[in-house]
Amino acid sequence: IDTVERMKRFLAELSRIILGLTFVVSGFLKAIDPQGGAIKISEYFTVFALPKSEGLSLILSILLCCSEFIVGAFLLMGIYRRMAARFIFLFMAVMTPLTLYLAIFNPVADCGCFGEAFLLTNWHTFFKNVVLFAAAAFLLKKPRRIQTLYSVNGRWLPAILAVSGIIIFTIANQIYLPMVDFRPFKVGKSLRELTQVPAGAPEDVYEYVFVYEKNGKRQEFDMDHLPDDSWTYVDRHEKLIKKGYTPPVTDFLLLRGGEDVTSEIVNKKGITLLLLSPDWENASDDKMDNISEMYDYAQEHAWDFYGVSASTSDDISTWRYNTGADYPMLFLDAVTVKTITRGNPSLVILRDGVIRGKVSDANFPGVGQAQAFFDRYIGNELYQPSYWGRLLVLALWVILLLFGCIRKVVFCIGSLRKGVETEQSETENNSKALKY
Repeated sequence: IDTVERMKRFLAELSRIILGLTFVVSGFLKAIDPQGGAIKISEYFTVFALPKSEGLSLILSILLCCSEFIVGAFLLMGIYRRMAARFIFLFMAVMTPLTLYLAIFNPVADCGCFGEAFLLTNWHTFFKNVVLFAAAAFLLKKPRRIQTLYSVNGRWLPAILAVSGIIIFTIANQIYLPMVDFRPFKVGKSLRELTQVPAGAPEDVYEYVFVYEKNGKRQEFDMDHLPDDSWTYVDRHEKLIKKGYTPPVTDFLLLRGGEDVTSEIVNKKGITLLLLSPDWENASDDKMDNISEMYDYAQEHAWDFYGVSASTSDDISTWRYNTGADYPMLFLDAVTVKTITRGNPSLVILRDGVIRGKVSDANFPGVGQAQAFFDRYIGNELYQPSYWGRLLVLALWVILLLFGCIRKVVFCIGSLRKGVETEQSETENNSKALKY
């Protein structure tokens, strides 16, 4: 019985660690880019023909990443065990059949389990969830088997740090853009290299395929092996026989009045500022003075400044009327705009076609601060902002978690050593008694 119980406790600890780490990592990676999670949720709304709302998608994204991290943290710490076990079991009971549906019908390419940091196929996601569901079901039976790192009176501090830390971290990434960019348009990347085919790069090689018919049977022939006159020509098409170079990004197409100006923009020397918004209708107009400050500074230094969005001409006219904007406008697909940056609006700073910085409207320079602002981004070295402000509370939680783990290990080693010494002492006493 003792052996069986020890095995059950071992499996409970293993399940706790697997589930806790998975949910903490999943929630943390989603919290890096909550707007990306909102985009993924909107995809699910489309797949299941549900009414979409950007605001609702964002709220659900924030709730999802925070709740995943919190219950995972509680499991790792061994606190509020029953609540955490029940939540994770219910969560996996919903997600496992959902991911089976996704694996079979493939309506979306990736479930978004780990944000955009790790992309899993739908079948890989389903098999992962099967393992997690089994672990959650095991913990649900007897959550008290989970070892706790803190006493009932001492668990409040790490719990508060975990909850407040992930909320602060998520909101900061939403307001000030993601701390880590997992998308192609990272700071330091060249738009020319991302979007253009370099000179001399191998091109796609095609050959013509001819379709002929004879006696009701159709057959394909290449140019060098055409059939005789007894065959009747039916059709001709091209067949790819060798794939050429494809740039990493294929949906970056800047239009000015219907004219493709992508090459002109990405190959432009000097500083270019792109004010991006998926649509001007929903863009925040609270920072108009700040945008005007940047535009005036750009004109003084002969920099190019463009507004970039997927808005209609009517929306652009409304934006100009409400804000007094007189900078030239370019068209870019809304999905691509959201891929480049999450803010609405946000600024992308280019130097010689290289992305030097991406800034949300919350960090636009104030009046009289434009020079100091741009000096950060156009110098020789890439500007690396500090993220310790949004990470501080989570870092404190990690320190407490490690401290609790170390203390638990030391306690277990001490108990084991004490048990061995007690057993040796009893053996010696028994030997002496027998000898006496």
